[in-house]
Amino acid sequence: MKFDTSKYLVSTMSMQVPRPDTLVEKTAAALRAAIGERRLGPSLPGEPRLAHELGVSRRTLRSALEILTSEGLISQAGRGTARMVLATPDARNHNASAPVIGVILPRPIDELSPGTQDLMRDLAEALSPEHAEFVYHHSSVAHLSKPEKHLQAVVDERRVDLWLLYEASLPVAHFFEISQIPAVVCGGPAFNSTLPYCAFDGMATLRHAIGVLSRAGHTRIIAPLRYDRPSRVEALRDELKKRHIDFIEEYHCPVWNNDPNTLRQLLRRLFDLSHRPTAIILNGLDALIVLYSTLLEKGLTVPNDISIIVSGSDPTFEHFSPRLNHYTTPHKKLAQVLAKMIRAILRGQAPKNRQEVLLMDYLKGESVKTIN
Repeated sequence: MKFDTSKYLVSTMSMQVPRPDTLVEKTAAALRAAIGERRLGPSLPGEPRLAHELGVSRRTLRSALEILTSEGLISQAGRGTARMVLATPDARNHNASAPVIGVILPRPIDELSPGTQDLMRDLAEALSPEHAEFVYHHSSVAHLSKPEKHLQAVVDERRVDLWLLYEASLPVAHFFEISQIPAVVCGGPAFNSTLPYCAFDGMATLRHAIGVLSRAGHTRIIAPLRYDRPSRVEALRDELKKRHIDFIEEYHCPVWNNDPNTLRQLLRRLFDLSHRPTAIILNGLDALIVLYSTLLEKGLTVPNDISIIVSGSDPTFEHFSPRLNHYTTPHKKLAQVLAKMIRAILRGQAPKNRQEVLLMDYLKGESVKTIN
């Protein structure tokens, strides 16, 4: 028997039916609150981890993320890239006088070290009384000799009250200087610019590391440079000469320009020498991974064949065996110094100190061998 269902249909076009909160909406609210309280961001964890932490399915999570995307709080999902927090609920809803901080990064933030991600979170927390909104941009302008066209497009994209240039090159810093755009530099080779600069004291770290290795009997010490910094070369030269070690620039401090393939090639060349290095000073997890893969290829071990000291905070360092001698960077302290600089500039004042350099903490491990 076939029923005529038309007589049973009820039109709801003129009715307002109350709709209870769904699990999707509750998940979106939880994410919104976490972003507003700076517990989440600047990059979002992967969907499996986030769904597990929230106790929901990935399907529910994706629907909640789409709600936040439509609200302009987070970015669209991209292949191989994490979603980014674009705004916070309080920054979106408060008055237009709240500051907008633009951050230029050398790579997507989820590809940077955990230490850098911690620094960005700590800085957002330090500036939370100002309800500052952070806008993140990543680009490969660090290696461009003339990045002006690209940077102009970035600064024209939206209103920004101040730019934070993370590990900026000198051409990038000079663009902001010449354009008279308010900016602060955090780390990198742009310390010679006239912009306010804040970083950890790499020179003091380098000198201390050379001292540690020299006291352990090492004379064939290399310190590959991520960037071409004449002042760092000079510091290395002076420290080695104090210890009566003849300095050869291409041996002691070759430049790898933040390119892992270049670092791998120069390490292969150095380890093939008859007077191959017995100790190395590195900066960052990426450089450390390249080093270990090269040592494996050459059949060399730590610390019997090569002693290692590494700088840069990364929780992965704790899992290396033998334990690494390394330096850590107190991110909260750096974030507080950056926040003071940013507040001064936003108020139309010059920072108390144009340059602020902080000391790293040294943690002794088992990756340095004493040579008799």
